[in-house]
Amino acid sequence: MFLEELLRKCPFPVRAIQVDGGSEFYGEFEEACKEYGIKLFVLPPRSPKLNGVVERLNRTFREEFWAYCGDEVDLETMRFHLERWTEEVYNRRKLYRSSKEGTLLDRNKTTLASLGKDYYARCCRFFGFTEYPFRVLPDPRYLYFTEQHQTAYRRAIYSIDSGSAFAAIWGSMGLGKTSLAYYLIHNIPEIRPHWEVHFIESAGSFGSFLDVYRRIIAAFGKEAHRNMAENDRTLKEVLFRKAEQNIRPVFIIDELQEAPFQALKALRTISNIETPSTKLIQFILLGSEEVFRKFDRIPAFRDRLVFPTSLSPLDFQDMRQMIGFRLNLAGCDERIFTESQLENIFLHSLGIPRHAVLICSNALRIALDRGQREITDDVVQQAIELFEEGRRRSLWAEERKPKKRRGL
Repeated sequence: MFLEELLRKCPFPVRAIQVDGGSEFYGEFEEACKEYGIKLFVLPPRSPKLNGVVERLNRTFREEFWAYCGDEVDLETMRFHLERWTEEVYNRRKLYRSSKEGTLLDRNKTTLASLGKDYYARCCRFFGFTEYPFRVLPDPRYLYFTEQHQTAYRRAIYSIDSGSAFAAIWGSMGLGKTSLAYYLIHNIPEIRPHWEVHFIESAGSFGSFLDVYRRIIAAFGKEAHRNMAENDRTLKEVLFRKAEQNIRPVFIIDELQEAPFQALKALRTISNIETPSTKLIQFILLGSEEVFRKFDRIPAFRDRLVFPTSLSPLDFQDMRQMIGFRLNLAGCDERIFTESQLENIFLHSLGIPRHAVLICSNALRIALDRGQREITDDVVQQAIELFEEGRRRSLWAEERKPKKRRGL
């Protein structure tokens, strides 16, 4: 165990150990300390100054690591960089050790920056890209419009044009729903200049029935109230004024599956604000398919979805063209992945674009690490293994999360 290894390697006798209140220092660790006759001092909560050296060292480690790997990384890539940083920097260069000339961290800031912050620039120079093609960001420029994405886009526009309260786009995570939301935000002002578009990134930010009113009122630049009746009156005044100006307010709400039940009821209630001829506020909703279970409890909400569109994983041809589309957008005209490699990526990505992008990004990082411009089969296989390991750890962490209580 850890304590035995510590006592074996420590060059002096250990008589006492000071720890914070972490659960890992209770149970077996505490019993082991008693067995070896070691006093265990546990610091009180919220007292980092009592352990200043260690706390400052942890901060130094964090700064070094983020300087090494850069800011815009996904979870799987971060784990890959953490293993490399631990081996190459923490265990070998020992940047945390000070010297007469200052810490090695101070003397190697330029080196660290070149190793991490400019990774995308280094990758672009190495492979000849004009920009990095496999960032996991909802950039609408990199949204590959399959036939189903075009259908979802057209139905959303048609639903609002036809006066429906809600347009809905469903699909599992990683299929491009958020990218499609940003595409709508950027494109709507050109094709529908009289629409006033507002974007709410996550419906999970709604805390209650009243909070939905407050968020929507605040989006119009008005002050919300604590009283529900006053909020209802304020919102109606704003919407009727917009109607007089021939402005159609449209709210695009992402991650609808995170919305509490009361928030969905509030959206349905707000959608009832109308004149005999038109809706005064409309919504484009995006979320995973699990939100349908919530709709079963609100039939009035479900029945208002005129043209809901469901996105599904891509087939091989679409996946293949999506990867080529991203590479072409980044200024790469040649095929850097062979047909068999693309089939392997498709097989392990399950047709989910985000997964394929992560695998391709891993492959570029590994090839860059090796200093080889050719993406070989073993590079792709290692990239897939890295992706699979990251997924397993993410699922394990998700399973360990405490379950939220479900209620009305």
